[in-house]
Amino acid sequence: AVVDMDNYIDYIIANSYGQPSDWPGNNFRAGKKRNTVGAKWKFFVWDAEWTLRQGEQQGSPLSSLSGDEPTHIHTALQNYQPYKDAFSVRMNRAFKTTAGDAGSGSLLPASVQTRFQAAMGRFDDLIFSESARWGYMAKTVPYTKSDPSYLPGQTQGDWDRSAGYILNTWFPERDPVFRNAFQNAGLYTPVP
Repeated sequence: AVVDMDNYIDYIIANSYGQPSDWPGNNFRAGKKRNTVGAKWKFFVWDAEWTLRQGEQQGSPLSSLSGDEPTHIHTALQNYQPYKDAFSVRMNRAFKTTAGDAGSGSLLPASVQTRFQAAMGRFDDLIFSESARWGYMAKTVPYTKSDPSYLPGQTQGDWDRSAGYILNTWFPERDPVFRNAFQNAGLYTPVP
């Protein structure tokens, strides 16, 4: 094989989970070590700012697997039993915590929420300057971080309100939709 299939399946899972609206037809990267015998192509999430958008947590993760590059590999293999088995193994790794496997359970709601909160904490102080820089961009009412007088009836600014929505609504609602879609497609058999 010339493609690192575990990496590729993880790439498909990650992008399908986040629902980036401009993928797969845009914003994908793949690479391999040149001058290394047996090097395999690896795929990388790239430019995924159009992800975790409001309402998309209910969208089918299968809808973006249309056969466009780079999902054409998945489309070609989705009915091939060894691929389906490998996909199910990677899904189980993402949704089941295994002692000694640092990457296991990475898409469990609590794991996703914890990483998201940590990331938001790293950017918290920077958002004030970013909202000052871009706050009026294409908006009559400027973007804000936590302005309680932002809009009538709103108690939080854009950043806090959006982060809270993703944390408390998007992630919990995404989990069953995501798992069920792949299970119904025969690509995920949960292992107890």
